[in-house]
Amino acid sequence: MSRPPLTLADLHHLPWSPAPRPGDELPPPTPDNPTPGRPGPSHRPTVDELIAQSREVVADVYATIARSRAARGADRDDLGQVA
Repeated sequence: MSRPPLTLADLHHLPWSPAPRPGDELPPPTPDNPTPGRPGPSHRPTVDELIAQSREVVADVYATIARSRAARGADRDDLGQVA
């Protein structure tokens, strides 16, 4: 049995919660939205862990850009054009 699509009137009845902040725990999975491969909230990352992970990803991106620039030469801009 499929559910009808949500409308703005349906969203009016849903509880509102602000975005998570550092130090907050993420909500546990619900039957409507399970987290595959993770048995429960104790295995879900905290907001602090997610922030740290995103910082690592950003650092990796900047390192990749720096390696690319070094390999390409300092006389080229980000599009590979001669400066």
